[in-house]
Amino acid sequence: MVQKNIPIFANATTNLKATQMKQVLLMAVLAAGMLLVGCSKEEGNSMQFTINESSISLLAHDDYKITPSGAFTARSSNEDVATVSSDGIIHGVSAGDADIIFTSVENPNLAQTCKVNVDWRYKYFEDPVIAFGATKEEIKAMETHEVTYIDDCHTGYTNTKMEIEMLVAYHFDNDGKLNVIRVSVDSQIRHQDFPDKIIKQLTERYGEPIITEKSNDETVFEPRSKDFSAHFYPHKLLIEYLPRL
Repeated sequence: MVQKNIPIFANATTNLKATQMKQVLLMAVLAAGMLLVGCSKEEGNSMQFTINESSISLLAHDDYKITPSGAFTARSSNEDVATVSSDGIIHGVSAGDADIIFTSVENPNLAQTCKVNVDWRYKYFEDPVIAFGATKEEIKAMETHEVTYIDDCHTGYTNTKMEIEMLVAYHFDNDGKLNVIRVSVDSQIRHQDFPDKIIKQLTERYGEPIITEKSNDETVFEPRSKDFSAHFYPHKLLIEYLPRL
């Protein structure tokens, strides 16, 4: 009877060891699986790159900060409209539309775009068509207003849609090319605050003015990256746009 029980005891011991080995292997498999899941989750996070705004509206010279989800580089599709700094601050330059593209440093294949619309803060009067060297026909084609008077040397219109009503006159040289633009306020509708409003609008468009040494009655605006200058004479409420030499 004793000899018959010995194999049974041996089989139980063997089965116990086998069970323990299976448990160890199972734990190893589970640990490996958890490690793989953890790696996959971490890799998945690195594949995501977002920004806090996909579109914004700004007034000229205002700023707005965009915050991407990771390290980034940024560029503007039109720096005449909006620029962007290395830390994500978008700066409105002038009226128009631009795309600001943010690209992930960790994965350059990932990028997000913020669409930016910039508008002018001051819109007291409309800007004329500034295209020196253009012909009369070309100016008429570009102008959105109906020309109300025309002769051999001049063409223009009266703008009555904005707060400040302006007379716009395009002047052409002997070759028929635009060489001077004069924008003036009708003497019958002048108001005391018109000079300040004109200065504000021209400053926003073209930068800080320069008071000429010849006369305090002439204020000159010389916009960067433009081929013209704007001269304002407050005593007669006249703006002259001239090609920059």
